[in-house]
Amino acid sequence: MSDSNYVHHRPFDLLYYSLVDMDANAGKGKVYSKNNLLQKDSSISPYGLTATRHANGRDLWLIIPGFPQNAYYVYLVTPDTVTGPVYQLIQPGNYGNVTPDGQGVFSQDGSKMGAINFGGE
Repeated sequence: MSDSNYVHHRPFDLLYYSLVDMDANAGKGKVYSKNNLLQKDSSISPYGLTATRHANGRDLWLIIPGFPQNAYYVYLVTPDTVTGPVYQLIQPGNYGNVTPDGQGVFSQDGSKMGAINFGGE
């Protein structure tokens, strides 16, 4: 993540990824493409980026919290491409908005995601 216009407590606005061949160098891996721009001109939280395995057992869902709260960018990561994002706005739960200062986590089976608000509720 990068913030091209850094101001304290502001969200990031750029997201990059790198491609790594994990079979290269006797399993130590080799970066063969880095600093690829995935997302720009969006308000992305610097905290809470998380992923879970897709139901097909191969691909991954990458979830990036947006800014303001309760907004998420969702990407599908496959062996040869990254698609998305899909922007999703979630209604606040019983305890208010999820803040960008926490960490998201998935249940072990990947069917549910939880996040915390600033008060830890």
